[in-house]
Amino acid sequence: MSTKQPISLSLKGNSTLSLRFLLVVPFVLELCLVVGLIGYLSFHNGQQSVNQLATRLSWEVTYRIQEHLKRFADTPHLFLKMNEAAIATEHFDPNNFDLALPYFWQQVQIHPWVRSLYYSNPQGDFIMVNRDPTPRVYRLDRNSAPFRNIYPLDEQGNPTDDLIRSTQYDPRTRPWYRAAVQAKTATWSPIYLFAASEDLGITPVLPLYDNQGTLQGVLGVDYTLTQISDFLASLDISATGEAFIMERSGKLVASSAPELPFIDTPEGRQRIKASQSQNPLIQNAASHITALASLQDHQDLMMTWQRKRYFLDVTTVGHNLDSSEEYLKGLDWVVVVIIPEADFMAQIHANTRTTIALCAIALIGALGLGLLICRWLSRPISQLSDGVKAIAKGEIAPKIYGGRIEELNLLAQGFNQMVYQLNISFQAWEEMNQNLETQVHERTQALKEAQEHFQTAFRLSPHPLFISAITDGRLLEVNDSFCEILGYSPETLIHHQETELQFWVNPQEHQRLVEAVENEGTLRHQQVELQSASGEIKTLLLSAEKIQWNRHPCLLYAAYDISDRQKAWLALQHSEAALREQQHYLRLILDNIPQQVFWKDTDCVFLGCNSNWSEAAGLERPEIVIGKTDYDLLPRHLADEFRAKDQEIMATDTPHLHMIAKKVKPGKDGEPIWLDISKIPIHDANQKVIGLLGVIDDITLRKNAEDALRLEQAKSEKLLLNILPQPIAEKLKQNDLSERQVGVVIAEQFQSVTILFADLVGFTPLSSNLQAHELVELLNRIFSQFDHLCEKYNLEKIKTIGDAYMVAGGLPLPRRDHAEAIANMALEMQNIIRQFHTPFNQPFQIRIGINTGPVVAGVIGTRKFIYDLWGDAVNVASRMESQGEPGQIQVTHQTYELLRNNYHFHERGKIDIKGKGEMFTYWLLGQ
Repeated sequence: MSTKQPISLSLKGNSTLSLRFLLVVPFVLELCLVVGLIGYLSFHNGQQSVNQLATRLSWEVTYRIQEHLKRFADTPHLFLKMNEAAIATEHFDPNNFDLALPYFWQQVQIHPWVRSLYYSNPQGDFIMVNRDPTPRVYRLDRNSAPFRNIYPLDEQGNPTDDLIRSTQYDPRTRPWYRAAVQAKTATWSPIYLFAASEDLGITPVLPLYDNQGTLQGVLGVDYTLTQISDFLASLDISATGEAFIMERSGKLVASSAPELPFIDTPEGRQRIKASQSQNPLIQNAASHITALASLQDHQDLMMTWQRKRYFLDVTTVGHNLDSSEEYLKGLDWVVVVIIPEADFMAQIHANTRTTIALCAIALIGALGLGLLICRWLSRPISQLSDGVKAIAKGEIAPKIYGGRIEELNLLAQGFNQMVYQLNISFQAWEEMNQNLETQVHERTQALKEAQEHFQTAFRLSPHPLFISAITDGRLLEVNDSFCEILGYSPETLIHHQETELQFWVNPQEHQRLVEAVENEGTLRHQQVELQSASGEIKTLLLSAEKIQWNRHPCLLYAAYDISDRQKAWLALQHSEAALREQQHYLRLILDNIPQQVFWKDTDCVFLGCNSNWSEAAGLERPEIVIGKTDYDLLPRHLADEFRAKDQEIMATDTPHLHMIAKKVKPGKDGEPIWLDISKIPIHDANQKVIGLLGVIDDITLRKNAEDALRLEQAKSEKLLLNILPQPIAEKLKQNDLSERQVGVVIAEQFQSVTILFADLVGFTPLSSNLQAHELVELLNRIFSQFDHLCEKYNLEKIKTIGDAYMVAGGLPLPRRDHAEAIANMALEMQNIIRQFHTPFNQPFQIRIGINTGPVVAGVIGTRKFIYDLWGDAVNVASRMESQGEPGQIQVTHQTYELLRNNYHFHERGKIDIKGKGEMFTYWLLGQ
């Protein structure tokens, strides 16, 4: 804040002046100078304070938005990283949906921002647990594909049997899955429309890879844009200030205004640009910001709109990130805070105008008062000068009294009012400052709670976990499992260097691990040896990843104790050495028999095989299979199946003999190989099951001959059933061929059958405008969907004649609901035909007629058998169609009586039916 030096007035020269001039003119000049300084300083300092206040306020708001976005990014990625670590240490298998459901349910209860967690693998399997607005599980696996089933969850996270809906869904085509596969690391999806809630949102995702770099699946957390908008709306910016976030493309992400960042169109929800916002302030601010593509870090701008000035604070997110902001990578957003200058300058402008008016009055009075005014003005002017100096120094000016001179008194009152208003403005600023500090404290507390959740999960993990600094190897955090396995207390380990504790058996190996993690960022399933406090050597399977801990680079280790398994394996190796000599003689016998032979222990670990089996398995030598399991030789799903069968045989002590199965790998010519498999439990001297013996014969030639015979029989059967109903086909096969040659009739009387005739309206003139193959293709597409309806409602398709379609219900097997099935199919036929259009883009219409009555159905003649219907009921059904109207379903009174309680009808009345006279008919409208 600037300061002013005392003003002195000196008169030089020999000329004489009148006393009146000397008294009045210097006083007037001094008064003018003082009044001018007061007005200038009050306006200048007020405007400067407002600028500083607005700038600081915009910085505070921008900082809060950045901190919120940082927590917004850190929280889901923390969950994703924890799940990745759990999967890497085999503590959690996401492909086991029955175990993944309660695991995800527990995690979505931890933090209010994490409302949903989901996982998908390259096979298209998908599971999502959603907490808000209602608990649900979305599940898609090989049993439901390609449909995703949605079930509600109870308060414990258990799914009920009430299927909400089932929709067709492929997660591999979704934007979040593609973003993870493309990035190959933790990233953010583009903003897209959620399939579950039809809200726009963004998804932090993490792809999972095995040691060979093969994609195993993708983890994700859904965030809706409304979560960000709600936070922006909660900010106390100023009376009319706004804040919004947009992408560098200009598209709106979120704003503090009560609007959505998208609009509903006939094509679906479409995102809008910030320059298209319904809020005029946001709209003009977005148009004012240019060169978004080249925007770097931070800019302070001033915008003038409708003769008013606005402060713009423009900051980028996801650009030039430090180590604490690595999870913002992938977000290329621009944060804009708008603060109108008018929110702070209104009172200052009013005071300035008041000051100018008072100054003018004071000047007019000063010209006529002379010496008396000079004497009376000295004290008030001194007070004014002191007050101005106090304001210039940023201090609170004392109250000024103008004396008995009206002009000076008014000036003093105006000055005191101005000082009073400035005091109020500064108090408001201080109060706003305190509110900002309170909110920052609350956000800090929320972050602390999130850290406490992580500490709880870290401490309670059943697997050993510890964190060490990269720079000096100090242990920063350990959990109880790690202390228990090494026999140390936490106080003995924490803040001590690993070299000092000397629990690494091979320090050089430890240094290589640290260098590998620093270079690659992660380490998985490395076998290491650690020495406990008692001197015992522990063998661990170790995974490590580089993280930030209190803004310092550290290593997070997750371990799994395999000491017992390692000891068992070494003991097994020793036992195998003693048995090699006996195995040599057994090998000679086994390698000379034609069968394939293998044997396993009770853990389903291969103990040996003969050369025929190893050759069939693609192994160079029989010895290679020793110590392996089915998981080493077969895909996991087949290995699971074989392992389960072998365990069942050994558990029940029941041999499985002559099981016929196809070999997983085809032969050299690509043809399948069929095997006769026998599996027999192996017993020791006490008749205890100690393993499994498998004997395999190649029966490919015999199986191929049997399959060829069955295939030809199935083809004949399928061809016959495609022409005739199954009961008629059975009767036809039972009749002797000689009987068919003399014309034996296969027919049956049915007392109640519902017949439907349908005809495409205007199809005959359309056929003259289409090529023959186009006409047949169109009819095939329409009638194929009609055929699916026949299968759906278990109805009998009789025949098609041109563009006419005939179907019947209640035969060849009688059923009581034949009329309802025909009615349902007729209504669905109307829905299907609306999906088709003529080459002139005109919709097709269909005319349908239905009747119920007795018919005779069967097969006549000796060649080209066809199942047909005869009877007056058939003729009436045909008349219902031919004398109906396009787009309508006409039914007779007999059919109406069967359906009227469950369907809606419109009475057409009596019509003249050819060959029948007048009949009462109805229009079927729906259920």
